[in-house]
Amino acid sequence: MGRTSIDGLAVRSSGSKPVSAASSRRVVGDVVVPARRRTAPRAERHTRDNTTDDSSIQSTSRSSVALEDDFLAPVESFTDDSNNSFGAMDEAAWSELLDGFGDSNSKRSDDLGLQRHNTNTEQPSERRRRQTQNIDETEKPQPSRRERKKQKLPKKRRFKIKHPILLTIMIVLVSLGVTGFVWGDSLISRLTNGKSGIFSAIGAMISNEIPFETDEHGRTNVLVFGTEGYNMSGAMDYVDRDDADGVHDGANLTDSIMVISFDQETQDVAMISIPRDLKVSMACSVGKINEVYWCHNRNGDDEEAGALALATQLSEVLGIEFQYWAHVNWGALADIIDTIGGITVTLNEDINDKYYTGTVIEAGVPTRLTGLQAVALARARHGTLGGDFTRGNSQQKIMEGIVNELTTNGVNLTEAFSLMNILGDNFRSNFSTDNIKAGVKMISAFNPTLMRNILLVDYINNVYYMTTATINGISYVVPQAGAGNYTAIHQYMDQILSSNPAVREGAQVAVYNGTETTGVAAGEQGKLEADGFVVSGIGDTDTGSCAEKYCVYALTDNMPATQAALAERYGVEIRSASELPADIYPGVANFVVVVGQAETE
Repeated sequence: MGRTSIDGLAVRSSGSKPVSAASSRRVVGDVVVPARRRTAPRAERHTRDNTTDDSSIQSTSRSSVALEDDFLAPVESFTDDSNNSFGAMDEAAWSELLDGFGDSNSKRSDDLGLQRHNTNTEQPSERRRRQTQNIDETEKPQPSRRERKKQKLPKKRRFKIKHPILLTIMIVLVSLGVTGFVWGDSLISRLTNGKSGIFSAIGAMISNEIPFETDEHGRTNVLVFGTEGYNMSGAMDYVDRDDADGVHDGANLTDSIMVISFDQETQDVAMISIPRDLKVSMACSVGKINEVYWCHNRNGDDEEAGALALATQLSEVLGIEFQYWAHVNWGALADIIDTIGGITVTLNEDINDKYYTGTVIEAGVPTRLTGLQAVALARARHGTLGGDFTRGNSQQKIMEGIVNELTTNGVNLTEAFSLMNILGDNFRSNFSTDNIKAGVKMISAFNPTLMRNILLVDYINNVYYMTTATINGISYVVPQAGAGNYTAIHQYMDQILSSNPAVREGAQVAVYNGTETTGVAAGEQGKLEADGFVVSGIGDTDTGSCAEKYCVYALTDNMPATQAALAERYGVEIRSASELPADIYPGVANFVVVVGQAETE
């Protein structure tokens, strides 16, 4: 192995192949250093690297490592020559210089071959492999924006309930929700006779209000009938409390029949009671109206058929059209009244039914009743002036007392749920959920003083549209004009259910002519009757007895609606009875109208 002398420094050759001085070393000052290996330009090397496959890349990497080792071998084999002229340099300086040449992790500079430390400690082979990997990655297709967005989104974590108390609460809430849904759906279905459910109720709550259906006069007529001694499922759990055997002998007989007629616009409400012994044509046994429902409901299997048959029969009696019906179990009346804390009633006549129902109440005295006492009053007919007529009037007073209690004191949440449960078992109707919503709104703003009790027989005020009769040994109630003759009753209903309050008061007006023109009183009579007023008679009075066009005289103070209507109609101030001309004899009239000036053509 040959030697090469560099100013006294002995250098051992790295291999058997001779290296020329021009290519293997260069002179920097007084020091001969190995020449750098020439490399291809960056662009050329990048092009070559891109065209090589994986095997060529690995081969090139191995060759680079071998060249590095061959290059450093001559430097690492330097030996100290005691005859050189650099003896003045200490051994530490030479060691530092040689260490710089032999450091494969250093970046070489062109100035004196001294090393420049590089912070990048990456090996050449690793750097080559990383560059190749980057090139391969650039050739791969780039993901779309949606795919990059999906890659950035965090994975959804599945919700898990680890706390047992929380799980228990959630189960309880879900169970309550399901139970409430089933209960509410069943309740609404029962109240509406299967026509509506919970979803219909929700829809009605969020929808606009739908008014009740009306007749040609703008009124809504509801048939309300009650049976006693059983609930709507047929069970005998509501019994006659005064019967020693505890069983009612006519559970399907409608011993309570009532008509509720109201005007949604004016909130005028009228209640009319129908005697249970009224003789009618659609009955199937002894011919009384309380049999009609039982005769047509097919032994309880078709409640709607029985209700519609009873409504048809009553339309014939009263001359009005029914839009709705409601079936109430009067046996549950005690529970309803006890739930709201009792009611207060004021009767029009004395009742002394001590030995049958135990009811003793003085007329005109407000009386507080419990549920059981109210049921007894609803059935009391002995010790009264009107018998079964009084019984019907008392039932109206009970209904009025319930409405007064609800509108005055209201109900709390517990009472509301109790009432709904009671009604769910003891109330059926053809009301829809929209009707129930409208009814609740109407009751919430209702003034109980506007409720009127209409009597077909009133012993106090001498009202006799019906009477009693015995036919073939059976006691009946028939119209005053005779069995099956309902003409007078129809006329009374037209008056009492009129939208005109003056007409409803039933005032009678007498008309007198105070002019020299003939036929004036008759002409005014026709105008009044066309507007619904009842004219009791016409006549003439002294000319000049009325200096104005019209003079109106009120002979009673008990008809304020009629008095106000006449004052507005004629544009005058109503005069008292003491001012009435002396030659006028009004008879049964409540008001007198004198025409002082005739109409001119």
